[in-house]
Amino acid sequence: MALTRNVEEVQMSTFKQGRINDPKNANQHVWKVLNDLKTDRDYEFTKSERILAGKPITDLVEISISAPFIATDSVGGLFRELKRFSSAGSFKLFVAIDLANSLWVKTLVKKPDRTYASSSDLTLVKHFRDLISSDWKNGCILLIADKSELANARDNLTVLRNTPLELFGEDGFHAIEVSSFFIFRP
Repeated sequence: MALTRNVEEVQMSTFKQGRINDPKNANQHVWKVLNDLKTDRDYEFTKSERILAGKPITDLVEISISAPFIATDSVGGLFRELKRFSSAGSFKLFVAIDLANSLWVKTLVKKPDRTYASSSDLTLVKHFRDLISSDWKNGCILLIADKSELANARDNLTVLRNTPLELFGEDGFHAIEVSSFFIFRP
């Protein structure tokens, strides 16, 4: 196995004393797989910031890092490409979202007219909702809901329920379109 024989450089682990890290092999496989996945369309964010069809999807990540003002839109492109490759059978995709019920709750984000924006007005929320839609296959979605997203900090008397309908709200419950829920309690 290449992990135990083809080691070019090593470092001592900063996380666990006594372990030896192999930084080159640690990320080489991931980048090779991601570089083999090519975009199927052009993504034009600004006149100077664009990614042409046929480029590796890692370019979507790199453009987000180099130009943070377009990161939100490039996340949407990355999610779209991951769903497409998963549906085509290139790999199996596992999506896990903690506090997923926050995709359907009230926000504290204000619009220019000083009114509160709904969660559906936020671009990242739209991208995450599209990611967990049922329009792709060959993957698994794990949504973790938390009662704290619904709790009123000043109300100590109300007991919140633990069912998916109460945690996600009616809109969120119908948006996820799943046949069964598994509820885990700590």
